[in-house]
Amino acid sequence: MAKADAVHSYLCPQENTVIIQPEDDITHVGTASSGTKTMKPARGVVLAVGTTKALGNGGRHAMDVRLGDLVIYTKGKGKQVRVDNDEYLLLDRDEILAVAD
Repeated sequence: MAKADAVHSYLCPQENTVIIQPEDDITHVGTASSGTKTMKPARGVVLAVGTTKALGNGGRHAMDVRLGDLVIYTKGKGKQVRVDNDEYLLLDRDEILAVAD
């Protein structure tokens, strides 16, 4: 997790935000009906996780993704950030579609 430690030293995600290192090699399984424009899912590794999400009733909702998780998200979502020639993606937790096993 040396990469995660290095990222966390200069990028600290805020509430309900996750820092992802996108994978270059993306595999997509599925079909789309012709004439429909869809964004394909992409994969990435979680390098940093923000604090829990605040709920309207004053409580907090725990983040369900952890450092090192491989996640699936919709390509084109989030904000791209470049730090020291490395590219990262800042995603809201709600933009993550699934956690891969």
